[in-house]
Amino acid sequence: MPGPDRSGNFFSRKDELMRTLLRIFQDTKEVLCRYDYYIHTKKCILHLTNSETKIPHLMGMQYIGKPGQFTGDFGVYAIKKQRVTMESIEKLVRNYYKTEEKQRRMLEMIHRKMDNYQNDRDRDSFFRNLSHRYEITKIVRENKDTRHKEVIYQSMEAEQREKSGIEKMLVAAGVQTNEKLIKFIFRLNKKFGIYHTVDMLNDSEVLFGKCTDKRQKNLVADFYALWEEKENGM
Repeated sequence: MPGPDRSGNFFSRKDELMRTLLRIFQDTKEVLCRYDYYIHTKKCILHLTNSETKIPHLMGMQYIGKPGQFTGDFGVYAIKKQRVTMESIEKLVRNYYKTEEKQRRMLEMIHRKMDNYQNDRDRDSFFRNLSHRYEITKIVRENKDTRHKEVIYQSMEAEQREKSGIEKMLVAAGVQTNEKLIKFIFRLNKKFGIYHTVDMLNDSEVLFGKCTDKRQKNLVADFYALWEEKENGM
């Protein structure tokens, strides 16, 4: 973690230019507010969602002034209007805390909080190791804009139950099945965050319509190539 520069400023000019406070806010919002999460347990489904008003606190803005001065709606407004910047954070901390040691520790804490979200922005790090704390069967992530869902975690027990259910569904529908077909349907269920029935699988137009990128389209195309083989008795 970088320390103060030669002038004693914790946030160097290079850091300020490369990572403005507004940019960090926007990047953090992209991670935390873009998706809703549905955590399936054996007893209930927990819905987790975030709004931008929580971001200033996560960025450490509660340490740069009076309680509530730069958090919540006030913090969002101050950051968006650039009333508070990387440079002014240091001034606020030095004005609010009297001793140099306290100032140093506060600036390090703020910097560390901002740095952590920058490093983890493309990861589902906030949901790691949940299975060790709760009896979670799966976690579904939903994009707030597109409403696209995807399973990002599923326990081994839940996976086995779902594959067994897929096999029973296909047999009941008179579809010749094998492990490869079951795995393909299971992958579709994970990729789109829902359990596909035979009727849904037969509607290729709807399934292709759910695709939001080339990888999803390729998965669906590969599935239908295999699905058509089964329908033709191959």
